[in-house]
Amino acid sequence: MPPGKSFPLLLGAALTAAFLAAPPPAAASVEIRIGGGGWTLAPFHPLIESRSKEAVQAEFNAFLEAALPQGMLSPVRADIDLASSGGSLFAELWLPLGRGRFALGVRGDVFRFRIPFTAAASETIQLIGFPLAELNGTAAGTVRLEGLGLSLLGRWTVVSAGSFEVGLRAGISVLPFRGRLSADGILQARTILGNFTYAGGLEGTMAEIREGGADVPSLVLAPAAGLETAFRLDRRWRIFAALTVSHGTFYSAGLSGSF
Repeated sequence: MPPGKSFPLLLGAALTAAFLAAPPPAAASVEIRIGGGGWTLAPFHPLIESRSKEAVQAEFNAFLEAALPQGMLSPVRADIDLASSGGSLFAELWLPLGRGRFALGVRGDVFRFRIPFTAAASETIQLIGFPLAELNGTAAGTVRLEGLGLSLLGRWTVVSAGSFEVGLRAGISVLPFRGRLSADGILQARTILGNFTYAGGLEGTMAEIREGGADVPSLVLAPAAGLETAFRLDRRWRIFAALTVSHGTFYSAGLSGSF
């Protein structure tokens, strides 16, 4: 193999050997972390988003049914677009396994989350090919969620070089939540009897929507996996940052102490 092409392979092998040969982090009886971070459902489409869509669909259809004259409603196709953002405060407790690179942890979160949405539906009602009415409905609002989260985690410190550490984490997370949906909607109809516009509000809690028949759970359970980095300030304190994929994409940072 030409020297120019073999050099990257040799360099990669040398770095891998250095990482594996690096001494493990110093043992500690327990590590406590506190921090905060953000949360988004993008770029994935987890269960919590699909259930939110079902809640929006249920309330949007109820709004359309309340506005349309009796007998005019046929099945309405609705297109729903969602975005998301939120934040959380959390605490983690980690127990190292001896002097090795592995640790077991538990994490608790307090979170608030908002999912802005827009919904649109259109339908043409016909009788023997003759159009009786053309319906166009739109709504814009927000699903707001809040609750507590609990995660059981494992961590492997892949790289420990001086004050710098890189690790992988994985586990399972459960998020019991409650919430509320609110929106403003407009229905416009062109009929053979004339045109009319109806404006109204969509409002309901997740519990009410669930009782109405929508398949909206009270908690979400999902696996979690991520990457973290830490910088040791001294023998006890360090700052850290993490990126985790679970019910969405979480990014967080904070301070940890070993005791």
